[in-house]
Amino acid sequence: MKKRKGLIFAAILAFLAICAMALYVQYIAPKYIMPAETYNEAKKLYDSGDYMKAALKLDSIKTYKNASELAKTAWKSAGDVAYVNGNIDIASACYSKCGANDEDIRRIDEIYISAAETAFAEGDVSSGEVSIASITNKDGYRERIDASRLKSIKRGLDNAQTIEEITAVASRCELCSDEANGDVIALLMECGTAQLEKRKIELAQTYFLCAKRYANEENLPTVVEWMNSKYRKAAFAAEERGDMIFAQKCSDMIVP
Repeated sequence: MKKRKGLIFAAILAFLAICAMALYVQYIAPKYIMPAETYNEAKKLYDSGDYMKAALKLDSIKTYKNASELAKTAWKSAGDVAYVNGNIDIASACYSKCGANDEDIRRIDEIYISAAETAFAEGDVSSGEVSIASITNKDGYRERIDASRLKSIKRGLDNAQTIEEITAVASRCELCSDEANGDVIALLMECGTAQLEKRKIELAQTYFLCAKRYANEENLPTVVEWMNSKYRKAAFAAEERGDMIFAQKCSDMIVP
């Protein structure tokens, strides 16, 4: 009988031990022990200047103590270090994690817009667009973004030799803001006029049609009349030099 009671008591103790272990593994350790260890490790990393690793660890225990606030501080510090070292993409990512202030955003955006302007000037369109995409406050740099894009587009149009090439380069104008609409149309009309003066009427017409595509309902009549005036002038010049065939072609392009 005593032996049986002893076995029952031992079984109860074993059961309680299992329950205690399960409670520790499933509740106590994850909620108290592991976060505390992670927090202490993160603090050591932060104090040693390894801000990014500290921030990553703190992000995993945001609900523990002041981990969330310390994580923001760590991300800010990591961003500052990356900025000083010239790692702008990393700095931008770190600042976005901590909710960067306006001054931090402005510093990073200024570097991105400068990088875009340099890339476009060197003919690296892809890198230029990547830099523009990285700008946080695009509205604040709208004029510079439009200006750098249009310079790049003009360079591309100057090198375009076929209708397909012209159309492909001109399609980049869609990336410009609505405020740049007038500049876009003026650029395309200027390029079309230059081709008309070279008597390349098909290429000129391609530019003019692109210009019409970017015209809105309000300024479309003005753009059409602008085109007509160019064709009239080209037709008159052709008649003056006795090129009646080209003069007729220009006259046929005039929209009634």
